[in-house]
Amino acid sequence: GEAFFEVTVGPDSVIRISAFLHSLVTAAEERGFKITKGERALAFVVDGETIDVKVAEQVTHTKHIATDAEVEALRKWETRQARRVHSWSGYGWTPRPTPPELDHAPSGVVRLQINEGKYGYNGLRKSFGDGKTQRIETLINAILEALSTWSAAIKAERAARERREQERQEAKRLEEERRRITALEKKRVEALEQNLERRRRHREVLEFVAVVEGKLHDGGYDDPDAVREWIEWAKGYAERLDPIGRGLPRLLQFKDFSPWALR
Repeated sequence: GEAFFEVTVGPDSVIRISAFLHSLVTAAEERGFKITKGERALAFVVDGETIDVKVAEQVTHTKHIATDAEVEALRKWETRQARRVHSWSGYGWTPRPTPPELDHAPSGVVRLQINEGKYGYNGLRKSFGDGKTQRIETLINAILEALSTWSAAIKAERAARERREQERQEAKRLEEERRRITALEKKRVEALEQNLERRRRHREVLEFVAVVEGKLHDGGYDDPDAVREWIEWAKGYAERLDPIGRGLPRLLQFKDFSPWALR
């Protein structure tokens, strides 16, 4: 529960681990550490960083030896099955008793785990516990030192993560700017080619008008007034085609386009 430490120990270890946790919390508070309610259980707060701990007793696994009660239960089941097969009176079916393959029992060896399941902190000590020559009660200072180390490592990892995110955002910004510059250059080239095409058509129209005027001068048309009307219109059209006639060419800028047009 959130108001308790996460502890999994056998009944014989309860008093011992309660005393150990009391000593650990007292020493932690003397160092300025705090205890807070975490998501699953109590946790330590070291220099603003919340660090989970878990205390668990190792379990021994031994081959199960069937008890007299289990042997008797199996015998009765087999007897009922035999009656059920050879009798029409009917006996309700029950599953075959299945004793466990292994027995599990507390070993008395207790370990404290720091930030169980958290990855990316290779090299930091995560586990403290009973050994051949030590008891977990003698490791309180080492545990507190490890909590301080974890706090510093978490801060460093966060700073590195934030730095990587800033670098990613900057790289993204530069890439977007590069795409915008490339897109703007493409728009400029397109505008130039369009003006070149309009200029070419302008010259072709004027050349054609000149030919018509020459023929008109030589009296080659039956309706000269209609031809003069057409010449006037064609020259106006050529003037509208001419990009030079509309002012000096202007270099296109980012402001000339909406953001989506330069993606």
